[in-house]
Amino acid sequence: MKRELGIARCGLACCLCSENEHCNGCNSGECPGKDWCENRNCSIENNYTHCYECKSECRKGLLSKIKPYGFTLFIKRYGEKALLDCLERNEKAGVVYHREGEGIHGDYDDFNDVEELIKFIKTGKNDINKTIINAVIKKAETLCPDSLALIGIYGSAATGDDHEKSDLDLLILINDKNGWVLADGFILDDIDVGYDIYCTSWDMLESDAQCNHAHLSKLFDSVIVYCRDQSSLKRLDEIRKEAAGLLASDRRYDKADFAYCEAKRKFAESHLTESLSKVRSCAGAAIMFIEDAVMLYNGRYFRKGTKRTFDELRQLDLPFDPEVIITDIIRAETVEKIRSGLTELLVLTNEYLKIPKQKALPAAANLGGTYEEMYSNWKNKMTEAADRDDMYSSFMNLVSLQEMIHEIAEEIEVDDFEIMDKFDPQDLENNVRVFDKATSNYLAEYEKEGMHPKRYGSVGEFEKDYCKAVQNNGK
Repeated sequence: MKRELGIARCGLACCLCSENEHCNGCNSGECPGKDWCENRNCSIENNYTHCYECKSECRKGLLSKIKPYGFTLFIKRYGEKALLDCLERNEKAGVVYHREGEGIHGDYDDFNDVEELIKFIKTGKNDINKTIINAVIKKAETLCPDSLALIGIYGSAATGDDHEKSDLDLLILINDKNGWVLADGFILDDIDVGYDIYCTSWDMLESDAQCNHAHLSKLFDSVIVYCRDQSSLKRLDEIRKEAAGLLASDRRYDKADFAYCEAKRKFAESHLTESLSKVRSCAGAAIMFIEDAVMLYNGRYFRKGTKRTFDELRQLDLPFDPEVIITDIIRAETVEKIRSGLTELLVLTNEYLKIPKQKALPAAANLGGTYEEMYSNWKNKMTEAADRDDMYSSFMNLVSLQEMIHEIAEEIEVDDFEIMDKFDPQDLENNVRVFDKATSNYLAEYEKEGMHPKRYGSVGEFEKDYCKAVQNNGK
């Protein structure tokens, strides 16, 4: 780069021009286009040294082309020195101003969007990304020509949220196991950035479409830059529609509940160790599951990276501020404080994740037999446990009844009531009375619907009644 030659009046970089071996730049009077250059003549006529000094939004002459227009706009925003610094850095990184054999065209000409060109000038990363993508395609064509279905870009490179040290997130969709030869990982020492060329099979993508987590940007937002044939695009579109349908349906509540249950599992693990490192790891995993849960509950997914997580959570308008609680957990310096913060987060999330569910009205079809089941399973076992002074059996039988009551009340519009707060480890006879009162309360639900438990004076009466259908069929 001949930095001293600077920038031409129109915005082109004389300092990088392939013709600067025999031309000393626009203002030297040696430029072969000096006589016909509309921008040079206009700027001289209006007493400007460069087009970027003019305040008008001019696109005449060479400014109709993306490169000089983009360079001019860049200088208006950031200054000529900033442009020269970027061009010099990019040249060292391998960005080519004029490609050999292509005349005056190069890497800065490969844009349709001026903002994308400006971003490329600032980072020099687009060319690296393009090189990586082209390398994947070239390798596939040689080693596994039928394996590569398509390539998409997602993450910060697609959203415009990248910076000079951002890596490249690629959806490299492969048709078969031979495509795994495309996977790789490497570090570019000259820019100190690591890259992970990760392959995704159709099965993996379809698994993502089940929405068991909320990090679905790869599935939904990948910008396709290579496609082997239209059938791959059609299949991708079908998978996307399936996932979108799930997020719009009530099935998303089950997915949110699954993620929340995983958070509770990590919370439990945080209580099984006193290691600060392990407790922090459990807390981090629990936080991620909770974030997934609230996003999925709202039919949303994370579109951007970790640094934008709180921004995306704010859009949900939650009744509590997860950022404050999560930040406190991260800052916590003791196991106890981490657990305390995690408990608060789980409780608030649990209160929020109330699954809107239409319960069935009580009727013989859904309640019939449930009272008899309670009676059969645990009534006499409760009495037996009291007679044998068996505290464990008394406790477990009462817990089983409690769980059955809760399960029924979740599905059917009946009273839900607590009994375990009345359990007495010192008085097992009292626990029998607790059981009897609970089943008596439940029996009232039967009677509201005009139902009564089936009772027989003897097994013979049962047999006769039970086999009526057999006798009638015989006639």
